[in-house]
Amino acid sequence: MLDNNNRGLMYVLGRLSNLTVLNFRFNQIKELPHELGALHGGALKEMELAGNPLTSPPADICAGGCDSILLWLKKQGILSHYIYLLFLFK
Repeated sequence: MLDNNNRGLMYVLGRLSNLTVLNFRFNQIKELPHELGALHGGALKEMELAGNPLTSPPADICAGGCDSILLWLKKQGILSHYIYLLFLFK
């Protein structure tokens, strides 16, 4: 899993709208952070994830390729913000 030190990096990567390839091969990443979902619909066309023990997104989402992964991450980000707001204003 990415630790807190890498969260800032993921936030920045999620803002690089002209990024076309993202190579995370062999980095022991277990979960892709939802911040990367901000790249959905942008220039990113390829994510290289081989050699990582990914548990999130699920394997069936990863099998769908880059666009499928980014859309799933985007939805997870929206859901987590929604749950946070519900908890905050409860």
